[in-house]
Order: sequence, then C-alpha cells, then structure tokens
Amino acid sequence: MREYTQEELRKIQALGMETLREFIRICEKYGLDYFAISGTAIGAVRHKGFIPWDDDMDVGMLREDYDRFLEVAPGELKGRYELYSASLQKQVQGFYLQMFPAGSVFMTRRNARWPLHPGIKLDIFPYDRVPADGKRRARLYRRLRFWNRLYIIKNTKVPKLEGNGLKTIVIRAICRVSYELLKAGPSVDTIVKKYEGLMKSVKESSGYYTI
Repeated sequence: MREYTQEELRKIQALGMETLREFIRICEKYGLDYFAISGTAIGAVRHKGFIPWDDDMDVGMLREDYDRFLEVAPGELKGRYELYSASLQKQVQGFYLQMFPAGSVFMTRRNARWPLHPGIKLDIFPYDRVPADGKRRARLYRRLRFWNRLYIIKNTKVPKLEGNGLKTIVIRAICRVSYELLKAGPSVDTIVKKYEGLMKSVKESSGYYTI
C-alpha cells in the first residue's frame, strides 16, 4: 500500500502490454472489434504509449463482441491468463471483464475489501445500447445504480470511502444497516442477473451506448 517506484511501474506497464497483445491476438483470430478508451486512449494519442503514471489499460467492446470474447477466450488462454468479472465469480469489483496474467496480484486500498482480487489487469468494458429518450435513459441508470450498490454492499459491507465528514459517516452507517438487511435479501447471483439483464434490455438501435 504505497507509491510505485519507476522500475515497478515500468514492469507493471510491460505486463499490461503483454496482456493487451494476447487480447488483440484473440480478437483478430475471431474477428472481434474493440477500441481503446479512457486513459489508454489518451495515452495512445497524447503520449504515443502509456500516460506516464498510468498502471492499467482499458478497452471497450460492443456487447455482441464482448459476449463472443467471453465464449472463446478461456480456450485460448489455457491457464496463462485469468478472467474475472461479476458474472463469473460474483465476488470481484466491477461488472466488466478483467484479464490478467495467472498468479499476479494487484492490491489497492479500494479493492482490498473485496473477497477476490484481480492481478495486473486489462479492463474490458462492454458497451450496451441505451434509450435515446432522456427520461427513459435516466430511469435505466437509476435502476442500474440501485443494483450496483446492492452488489457492492453485499460483497464489501462498507465500500472504501474517502474522508470522515458527516456525509461519509452517514453513508457508512447506511451501508452497515443495508448489509445486515441484505442477509435476508437477494443473493449475489440474483443481483448480478438483475444488473446484467438491465444492461442488455434495450434492443432498439438508438445510437446511444453505455458501459
């Protein structure tokens, strides 16, 4: 739980690049489309590589390609890499896919509360259709936030929250009460199915997507 040395950061970035190359190999073999997002896209354009202080990589895929990747990747990785996501293990941070070298561990203060911890990872985000209508889209987002928060509380009791102000103290107390109530509530498996069912619920092509 400390800052990296420059040597450590370079090693992490090198492992990230190896994972990205393996991801690209699988995508090219099966004709799957992907695209760089977030800091990875910024780094590629602005720095011609990593943002100097960045320690992970992010790519996006439309849902059809993402689901196909989930189907074919385990047979291609053959134990050299692992895949984590809420839909697979039910006890990891995030509903997106995390691909990392087998045996590696990447621990932060934020993910230390989770039962399972991914290694030095490539984050792979599914992009799903959302309604063009703003009110319908906002309603969908509210429902997604609800199930996402239940998932976090069910797995961590109280998520990592910065600060000790009154608002933070109240939120921590609400999380503790919610955790106790959820013991008799829906299972993690049910929560995951509800969340992912909502993500895939919009069938019309609206031109709008979310992760």
